[in-house]
Amino acid sequence: MDAEISEGLFAPYLDTLRLKYQRHIPVRDARNIDFRIEGSPPILCDVKEVRPGEDESKGIDAFAHIREDLSELRKKFGPSDPETPVLLVTVNFSGTMFTGFSVARAMLGDVGAEFSAEGRGKFHHLRRGNASMTRSHHTLISGIFAFDCEATGNHALFLNPYSARSLPDAWFPAVNRVAVAKDASEARLRELANMTFWHCDEHAP
Repeated sequence: MDAEISEGLFAPYLDTLRLKYQRHIPVRDARNIDFRIEGSPPILCDVKEVRPGEDESKGIDAFAHIREDLSELRKKFGPSDPETPVLLVTVNFSGTMFTGFSVARAMLGDVGAEFSAEGRGKFHHLRRGNASMTRSHHTLISGIFAFDCEATGNHALFLNPYSARSLPDAWFPAVNRVAVAKDASEARLRELANMTFWHCDEHAP
């Protein structure tokens, strides 16, 4: 199964960090979370893959895929909220790279600029930009762990500014922590666009 490929990448990564974990933790009905990593506090991680659909043969819309994965992760818990941080782990199997800008858009909504006779205004997250994460929506998800498949392992944690349970600094201390904000400047958005996550080998263990 596809999911076993991405989980087969994430589990050895946790092993290199000498973290103890359990697999396939039931949360509601027949639904489960892929990993429960032991610690203080423990965290729940659900691993999803970005793969092109039939209508994406010429490119991948990582923004839409990640948004959908965030929504599906939230649905797993139903009306109840977990008492521990939750991360969406996204792994790129799209055949091309995507960027930190795509992840930020999926979390906080579309980006645009106002135009007037004087020219273009600065790019910014739109006030009504179809955001996944707001002060009242998806607050149980602490962030997105972008798993990079380059040998250097340029992983990044995109933290949800509205999370009810933030991820303590002690978790994944060597991973780049990326603060995203609704009021991010155009320069900051450009920085995120230069942060790349490459696609994984289809034959990964």
